[in-house]
Amino acid sequence: MTIDYSGIWLVLEWIIFIMMVGPAPLFFVSKYRKDKAKGNKGGAAFNLGYFFFFIFTALNQLIYIIDATSEYSAAIGWDQILDAEIISTVLFDFALKSQIILMLCLFFWSFVPIMFPIEKYIRKSEMYPITILLLIGAITSAILWFVFCYLLIPQPLELIGLQIIIAIILLISVVGLLISILAFLYFYLKVAISSTGAVRKKAFLVTFGIFFIYFSLIGGNLTRPNVTDTPFELIGPICLILGIVILIYGFKLKGF
Repeated sequence: MTIDYSGIWLVLEWIIFIMMVGPAPLFFVSKYRKDKAKGNKGGAAFNLGYFFFFIFTALNQLIYIIDATSEYSAAIGWDQILDAEIISTVLFDFALKSQIILMLCLFFWSFVPIMFPIEKYIRKSEMYPITILLLIGAITSAILWFVFCYLLIPQPLELIGLQIIIAIILLISVVGLLISILAFLYFYLKVAISSTGAVRKKAFLVTFGIFFIYFSLIGGNLTRPNVTDTPFELIGPICLILGIVILIYGFKLKGF
């Protein structure tokens, strides 16, 4: 009997999307209300941040599923525009290049609300340099996406100069995002190492939860169904589900 790994993959990806728009944000918004009622500003900020994190990540997940299951994604090159009816939609221009930039933009916006409370309440920073770096990346990628979608720039991308400029901007944005992810993991690990008891356990769980979530993005794109037709294509969604569960469990514990 042949196992349909691509079918299992699709079911898991939709389960992830449901988790991201249902249980996960509801859990954090509930904790936010409780902490706000108690006057716990730090806890409220963390929980509200993760609420928005899952909302933005859910949008990214939806776009990812649409792209991965679209017959166009395998049949049309990265520099092509899709069907005219799709282009004319109010919400998205599914030209594949602009779609990647939109996902990068949402990726930035998902990280801003969880990095800000770290810098404010854990690092006790007054400048918030990493949050500002993320905001610059988020705004830049949003502008680029708007240019691609509504100013119909994909065709002029044949101009080498414009390609180089956009490539440099995206490279700087991606490097900034990587720095932010590493800083996020570093801050939580620092709390875990320097703390004891429930705070240490919570910090470690949050670190591992976020690690699995972002590891799944890399693993998932390398092993998605249009790349491989093996059990390895389940690595991405399994790691993502595991990361969400660990993260929520970590925040159930009392601590910072």
